[in-house]
Amino acid sequence: MDNLQNNLIFDDNGLIGSQCSKCEECFFPKAKSCSNCSSIMMEDKNFGTVGSLWSWTMQNLPPKAPYFLHENKENFKIYGVGFIEMPCGVKIKSRLQINDLKFEIGQLMELKTSTLKKPNGETLPTFEFGVKKG
Repeated sequence: MDNLQNNLIFDDNGLIGSQCSKCEECFFPKAKSCSNCSSIMMEDKNFGTVGSLWSWTMQNLPPKAPYFLHENKENFKIYGVGFIEMPCGVKIKSRLQINDLKFEIGQLMELKTSTLKKPNGETLPTFEFGVKKG
């Protein structure tokens, strides 16, 4: 997780984006200026680890580059993609952990760490959301 943490995308306390000091609009990933009010007064904002499922879909085919992970018909697994609405209102597009394919709009989702494997075997840290237990 060092690469992502160094770029401050997430840490143990949640996803990190930015918030406009003037109008309080939130952004993920971080933004240098506010597209809502044009202010450049931005602050880091930790969005936490829990949000609600705003919308989702299932992907039945491998993604195209640059997200392609050299999956083929033999090793490809269906995956979910969704928008998670965090408490401040920002919506995060994320891959979803699939346990039983039963997602419901409004369902509580929790941030999970994950890794992706490059063709050379190197792993890349990333995040996804899964259904919050309990």
